[in-house]
Amino acid sequence: MTLFRFSSSLLATATFAGLLFAVNPAGGQSAAPPALTILSKDGRRTVPLTISNDQELVLLDDLAAAFQLTTRDEPFGALTVGYKGKTILLTPDQALVSIAGRLVALPTAPTRSGRRVLVPVEFISRALTLIYDTRLDLRKPSRLLIVGDWRVPRVTLRIDGGDLPRIVVDASPRTESSVSQQNNSLLIKFEADALDVSIPALQPQPLVQAARLVEPVTIAIDLGPRFGGFRASTQPLESSTRLTIDLMPVSTDAPSAAPPPATAPPPDISALSAPVNGLRVVAIDPGHGGDDDGVKGAGGTKEKDLVLAVARRARGPSP
Repeated sequence: MTLFRFSSSLLATATFAGLLFAVNPAGGQSAAPPALTILSKDGRRTVPLTISNDQELVLLDDLAAAFQLTTRDEPFGALTVGYKGKTILLTPDQALVSIAGRLVALPTAPTRSGRRVLVPVEFISRALTLIYDTRLDLRKPSRLLIVGDWRVPRVTLRIDGGDLPRIVVDASPRTESSVSQQNNSLLIKFEADALDVSIPALQPQPLVQAARLVEPVTIAIDLGPRFGGFRASTQPLESSTRLTIDLMPVSTDAPSAAPPPATAPPPDISALSAPVNGLRVVAIDPGHGGDDDGVKGAGGTKEKDLVLAVARRARGPSP
């Protein structure tokens, strides 16, 4: 028998807060060779994956280096994987492993290429987690492995609507978040250690241009030229939190400044100064008269006599 021992630090002096994040490959990011992202208190590292018959495989040597495992060849081609006195017995070409007499099924059998052994990534969640002393959370759709008890919610983002888009962000498990505007972007910041986030590719629109991860726990929504404001609300669901952001366009209904009132033209009085041609008659009707005395004053003066006297004075001297 030959005993092989591998030991290495999960990461060398990397800053967890600055490096711990992962983006779903289906979320509009540039294509890259498949790799498993391992997140831990020491930071972030990746190990390459091999795809065979639609199955994702990882080198057992890479797992041994990452998790300080020992591997030992056994008779008849079997292999023992050990960690702190606990072992996993596996046999290439068999989709079963044995852990303390317990058989555990794998989606595909380990394969050997020379001295290198490839195991399905589910080997981590179905076998390694049974002997390891720290919690291992394998999120295969995101190709993400979280080592330890870190707050890494699954976050999905979608945009509904057309002219008045609505951004819907779901975080599972429930995670608090806040929204603020910074220049031409809305920043959605989560109370977490990292995000397991899926961001779709977006077609630029008048109100929203794109969505991207800018920090380990912050998503930026790049705003369009017609953006005028937003309204955000949070709704707790059964096992998640839903953040809804309604985008509003710049208002086009604001009244324009009222023009100054037009100045009325001066009245035309030219007719008053025109020379008189022919006879003009002005009639003066004093009112009352005859049997109609009108009102009487305190001294007995009759209204008809008063208005008649005024009319005569207005007429002027008789011709």
